[in-house]
Amino acid sequence: MHYATTLDALHASIGVDKLTPEEKHDDVAMVNTIADKLAELTRPASSLLSFLVQADAVLGIAEVSRRTRRSQSEISRTMEELDRLGYAYLEREPDEDDPRGALKLYDHDSFDGWPFWDDLRRFLDEHPDHIARVIVDLEFNLLD
Repeated sequence: MHYATTLDALHASIGVDKLTPEEKHDDVAMVNTIADKLAELTRPASSLLSFLVQADAVLGIAEVSRRTRRSQSEISRTMEELDRLGYAYLEREPDEDDPRGALKLYDHDSFDGWPFWDDLRRFLDEHPDHIARVIVDLEFNLLD
């Protein structure tokens, strides 16, 4: 794991440039706490989470299965882990597009109100190859 130390690249990409040293310290501490929490995930779970963050859409389990080349039962089991740890959940309400449900990220309150996934997505729009490196490989230093 590589922790963030400054978050300068992330802050620049989201247009945050006037932080006090204390605010900057607090942001770095929060991001490194997120890194520690992500380290608890198994590799299949962090990989699926990375896919969901990058997709930035509500996707049905059948579509995710096709796009990730994982079985629907494997995705369902992995979503149980993501749900238990508060990252994403499988909404079981069937609809006409996907009778098995949809995969959704939890809202932002799991990061003390910081819309971290949105900000990370904005940063990764400029660096699309970094998403798995940050979420799966825990290279949070890429945000510096």
